[in-house]
Amino acid sequence: MRLQTEDEFGEKVARLREAFRWDRFEATISIYILKVKPEAFSDARAKAKRTFPSQKYPSLIDTPTGYVYVGLTGLSAEDRYAVHQTKTGKACKIAKLGLLADGSYEVVGKELTNLYGFKQVGWSNKKPEKLESWVAWNFYKMGYWVWGSHYHNEANFLGTNPFE
Repeated sequence: MRLQTEDEFGEKVARLREAFRWDRFEATISIYILKVKPEAFSDARAKAKRTFPSQKYPSLIDTPTGYVYVGLTGLSAEDRYAVHQTKTGKACKIAKLGLLADGSYEVVGKELTNLYGFKQVGWSNKKPEKLESWVAWNFYKMGYWVWGSHYHNEANFLGTNPFE
């Protein structure tokens, strides 16, 4: 199988950003992406919590292209990253394992979130949850290992319009 390119993913993101523009009458949430340390590749606890690849979505390549966490937040992505840095409470599981990449939000999440994340997505019809899984799935299709999303396990929508 041919891996998806960053340019192809970027074009899809632009299309869905337009399709899911904020309706001022809905509360909003954002989808952000953070880098995960390469050590996650050999950490059994991290592998057990991984979203992609999985049993339903097998590995596409032997050596992953990279490692990311995809999340949802009502905060700014930078503020949510600060929560993850605590490695306690509401931090994500991969952060609690100490496997988020080291550094500031500018190093760990800003570029990927600006390229592939979403801001001000309305809550209706599970749009944020679907977009979170869709973003994670697209990283998987580029050869990444991904943590964080899970709505695709509850509803079968990946690969269907508009989530191709």
